[in-house]
Amino acid sequence: MARDPIAKDLAQSQQEISIAEFIQKNRQILGFGSSARSLITTVKEAVDNALDATEEAQYLPDIYVEIKELKNEEYKIIVEDNGPGVIKEQIPSIFGKLLYGSRFHTNRQSLVPDEEILIKRNGDLKFVEIGNFCEKQLEDDENGKIEGVKVPAFNRKTGNIRWRDVSKAIKHKRKNEVYKIKTTKNRELEVTGNHSVFSIDKGEIKEVKVSELGEEDYILAPKKIKTKNQKTEVNVLNTLSYKTLKNQSWFVYGVDENLIQKLKEEGKRIRKVSGDTDRKRTFYRINGLDIRKDSIDFNFLKENYLPSYIVKKMGWEDKVSNCELVTYKRGEKTSFPITIPLNKDFMRFLGLYVAEGYNDKRQIAFTMGDQEQKLLNELKQTSNQLLNVNTTLVNRERNSKRLKVFGGPLSNLMGEFCGEGAHNKKIPNFVFKAPSELRQHFIDGLFDGDGSDSHPSNQLDYFTVSEKLAKQLSLLLNMQGIVSSWEEFDQVGISGKKSRKYVLKVFGGDINKFHKFETKNTSNFLTYQGIPTKLFEDLIDWEPNLVRCNTTPSGILRGLGIGSGLEYSEVYKNKINKILRNQEVEKDRFIKNLKELNLIIETNNGFKTTDKLKKLIKRIRDVLSLIKDDLVFLDIKEINKKQSQSEHVYDISVPDQRYENFVAGRKGLLFAKNSRGQQGIGISAAVLYGQITTGKPARIISKISADEPAHRYEINIDTDTNEPRIIGEEETTWSRPHGTRIEINVEGMYVRNRKQSVYNYLKHNAIVNPHARFTFVEPDGEETVFERGVNELPDKAEEIKPHPEGIELGTLMNMLEGTERTRLSSFLKNEFTKVGRTTVDDILDASGLDGSLKPQEMGREEAKKLINAFDEVSLISPPTDCLSPIGEEQIEEGLNKEYPGSEFISSVTRSAEVHSGNPFIVEAGIAYGMDKPEEEKAEVLRFANRVPLLYQKGGCVITKAIKNIDWRRYELNQPGGNGIPKGKAVLLVHVASTNVPFTSESKDAIANVEIIRKEVERAVRGVGRDLSKHLKKQKKMSKRSNKRKTISKILPQMVDKIESITGKEVDDLDPVLAKITNNLLINYSYELDGDGTSVVIDLYNFDARKKEFDLHVPIPYEVKESDPEPSKKDFGGDETTYIYDISLSSGEKLDIKLDLRTQDEIELDLLVDGVPNEVLTGAGSIRGD
Repeated sequence: MARDPIAKDLAQSQQEISIAEFIQKNRQILGFGSSARSLITTVKEAVDNALDATEEAQYLPDIYVEIKELKNEEYKIIVEDNGPGVIKEQIPSIFGKLLYGSRFHTNRQSLVPDEEILIKRNGDLKFVEIGNFCEKQLEDDENGKIEGVKVPAFNRKTGNIRWRDVSKAIKHKRKNEVYKIKTTKNRELEVTGNHSVFSIDKGEIKEVKVSELGEEDYILAPKKIKTKNQKTEVNVLNTLSYKTLKNQSWFVYGVDENLIQKLKEEGKRIRKVSGDTDRKRTFYRINGLDIRKDSIDFNFLKENYLPSYIVKKMGWEDKVSNCELVTYKRGEKTSFPITIPLNKDFMRFLGLYVAEGYNDKRQIAFTMGDQEQKLLNELKQTSNQLLNVNTTLVNRERNSKRLKVFGGPLSNLMGEFCGEGAHNKKIPNFVFKAPSELRQHFIDGLFDGDGSDSHPSNQLDYFTVSEKLAKQLSLLLNMQGIVSSWEEFDQVGISGKKSRKYVLKVFGGDINKFHKFETKNTSNFLTYQGIPTKLFEDLIDWEPNLVRCNTTPSGILRGLGIGSGLEYSEVYKNKINKILRNQEVEKDRFIKNLKELNLIIETNNGFKTTDKLKKLIKRIRDVLSLIKDDLVFLDIKEINKKQSQSEHVYDISVPDQRYENFVAGRKGLLFAKNSRGQQGIGISAAVLYGQITTGKPARIISKISADEPAHRYEINIDTDTNEPRIIGEEETTWSRPHGTRIEINVEGMYVRNRKQSVYNYLKHNAIVNPHARFTFVEPDGEETVFERGVNELPDKAEEIKPHPEGIELGTLMNMLEGTERTRLSSFLKNEFTKVGRTTVDDILDASGLDGSLKPQEMGREEAKKLINAFDEVSLISPPTDCLSPIGEEQIEEGLNKEYPGSEFISSVTRSAEVHSGNPFIVEAGIAYGMDKPEEEKAEVLRFANRVPLLYQKGGCVITKAIKNIDWRRYELNQPGGNGIPKGKAVLLVHVASTNVPFTSESKDAIANVEIIRKEVERAVRGVGRDLSKHLKKQKKMSKRSNKRKTISKILPQMVDKIESITGKEVDDLDPVLAKITNNLLINYSYELDGDGTSVVIDLYNFDARKKEFDLHVPIPYEVKESDPEPSKKDFGGDETTYIYDISLSSGEKLDIKLDLRTQDEIELDLLVDGVPNEVLTGAGSIRGD
């Protein structure tokens, strides 16, 4: 509900978009970025519509595509289908309605991956590298959708900084040079040259490409980042993890008896063996814990306490906020308050600890010089009185003292709050949520410890070796309205090791915001907060007095040279105000000077302001309204091109048009312009693109049945109102009984001999949609028919509910808020797929939540418990009938149909897996041996939900997975062992999912999600293994064939010599050849027998392996008897083929006897199905395995 105002603002602003301008500016993301791609995109959108329509109506698709070349790069694209047709009322919305809410970016706004941005998630502020942040979001959601994250952004009209929602993560291929901007205060930002930052011109904030900036320009930065959080206490149990508490002997005392009783009331009573004996004891099982009944009855209830880890596991941290945390050491009890007030004393304690403290398992300690005795006394008092822990003060060498503060919980807390070790120190998250006054006390403590005011000017320095602390402190100072300066350098420590040191500097009047420090001289003016007089140079024709001036009207007049000092500029201001109010003013030197500057003129009624002065006054007011509180403009000191190895750059989308910016920077924050999100808008974009580029409407013919006439419509889109219009309608004749035909004239360029072409798009479609027929007529009239290979439609995908596995927190909270179920147990059972009553009970047990809870009233913490429970319990896998895989048989049919010369084809369909609650299936196919040069790379065909992916090949997880495989193991050439293999091969990969995680909304590539990448690798390795077996067998058969050929040449010569020596004739060489070559011998002999002929077919397996095959014997004679009987007879024409199912072990012999009713000379063709030629002697092979 809280998002409604933004949604209304967006809806209103989007109705004001010029659609024609919108299409022109976003051609690239819409798929119209080049002339050749424009044609492909138009055909793609129309064909996708056609496939969807036909399959939805359960028709085998018969799709006709024609491209006609007209003139001046204008083409007419025609796409017909045999679908159900479209009724008149739907024509405008289907073909001419651009979706409101579609937001596009133009690849202009991009940051390098390691640039940091400031975000707020779950109330916590943190710096994140934009590359890692965006990649994580893109893994979690195909569109990079982001929920629950805010960034500080300034209102473009008011200049006020507010925390605004981030809607999308965006990733681009880097195409532009990277620039590094360095400003005063040493703030830095690295972005692509066409990324926009903010400057000011003529009193207005303007976007400027970084490549267009110069060292004389300014860049906008936050002066004060505000937060509404006003945290005044901290619950220490909320800051410690379950793992930490489980490993500690810490107890919560003062727990309400009714709370302890819940362990018994809500837990499941069980009996199990415990300890070293076989004796069974009674336990209560709750939230994954087994708690002994005796412990509850005789310990917890008796003394009103619980182990701290049980409190954490039960989620009762807030219910025990008034209790004490107790530890025991050698029988001595130490107590510590669970809730600590965030008052001045504790905030200073924290600041001093971050600066000077360290911790071990038992204690924390502060080491300071003797001159800092006052600080030691303060720390001791806070420890004793506020934290209720003991202290010891120890004298140290070199005039120093160490204050030891004892208490195990306190030591762990300080580690959790503030980090461990000097290089890991940090500011606790709750400090950022505290009121401004308390934040300042923390900063005071920090500077009291490691700060220095030794500089003779108005300068305060803070030193640290923790980069994280430096960044956090810069932000915390910003929240106080202090813009610090950043420096860093290398130093060599006592140990001789080099480390990085960071210095934050505070100047001038900002020092007066500290409670202890103050400026050393009367000059409190802060140059960085001053207004550049350059902003007014177009309105004055004299040299200003100052480069930057005070942020008051009088200060600006002084800077512009209207008054030699502030007191005189104040007089000028008052004179001008009187003239503006038509009041009488005395003629004096001030009036004279204003006249000379042409700012006022004298009239009969006194003086009046000139247009020049009016413009100057307006400019002053505009500038002051922008930077009064939250903003400041920093001078650009350096701007240089930088070598970058980043392949990709990143951005985020802040959709509120009043803002559309965020802050970034590793050394202090600067404002950057954000991108807008993106959405595909289908065939309507093609219609509008054609209208814009050719000025011609789209033409649609629709016929809904053979009994109804066809109707022809002309449609265009009103680019001012974004509304479709039917501008012409008539009945017409059309040969199809039903279907839709669309004609769109577009500007483009037709190409064929490229991987990205209309021809290949249709060919690839034909492979993965073997049930469809595609007819394609090219501009030169050549017609290609991609005939269907199967006559069955794929199984229709069924809609399913979400699955609990991998579901995101934001999605779950939306489901809880929107459900009509009134009980959590009912919600779990009815709103998720594959969740039954038993699974519901397991989830409730693991989460510790009551099944009677009302889902709509559950908050973030309860939702988190559900998410954790989903991970703990055993869930039934989601159904796969929501997916539409191609299937192994259809993949092989499609490859065989489009690559008919292939000697080997194989495919694999993997079992379903789950990503972010969405099931997906990966399929792979391979075709090998077609007419293709060996030195060329294998062709890679990528598909998502049966749609070809032609662009952004390198950024796709499919390509990455294929490149990551060592194809040399699978007998393909792959130089270097990585990259796309070479050879006569085609690799096909298809990802079917209810929610494919694309890298962008152009849907050209699938994101690099680990589980998808692994599944792609497994599928591709599967077909790779099949290919390897084939190629190894082929090599073996080749060797065997060569051996046979050699022996076949030598053996007759040997026989001739033997015959000449012995004088005996050798009747048949085949048995000898088969034995030598270890082949399967199949030959026959016959003899006349009365009125017929007896035939004996001899089979002998000389091979070491068992042979299973079918023997085909075509016989053109009548068969009186066959022994054994054939397994099948195939009648055809003048002969009958007897088919025998044969199985012969190594060395086994078989005779087949046939009695034929003929006395003619017999000649039989013996054919084998299942054994290759290389292993056969005496027969031919139909098909070898």
